[in-house]
Amino acid sequence: MLTIQHYKESLSRAYITAIVGSARQQLRWGSEYDYGVDGQVKRIINRNGRHTEAGFGFDFQAKASTDWELRNDHIIYDLEVDNYNDLAQRSEDNRAMPLILIPMCLDG
Repeated sequence: MLTIQHYKESLSRAYITAIVGSARQQLRWGSEYDYGVDGQVKRIINRNGRHTEAGFGFDFQAKASTDWELRNDHIIYDLEVDNYNDLAQRSEDNRAMPLILIPMCLDG
């Protein structure tokens, strides 16, 4: 039987795969080494009848948790400081590929 953490991760991966697939975009999971990025979404375009990557996209951190709340139409989630700093630092550098958080809010 899967651990609770692996169960949450499996649900999160399926959720993100379904969303990106329904948007008909390219999804890449992880890399050989983990430096705070769980995956990448790349935009696919049709150029002269040929599908190709457009050169635009974003990196993401995936989080699945039962420890969250909905307050005034906003998701409140206590993100670890290092993860938050990874997101914040990327947003300060307009030359960097964006890094976003994709939370999956599970019932307790």
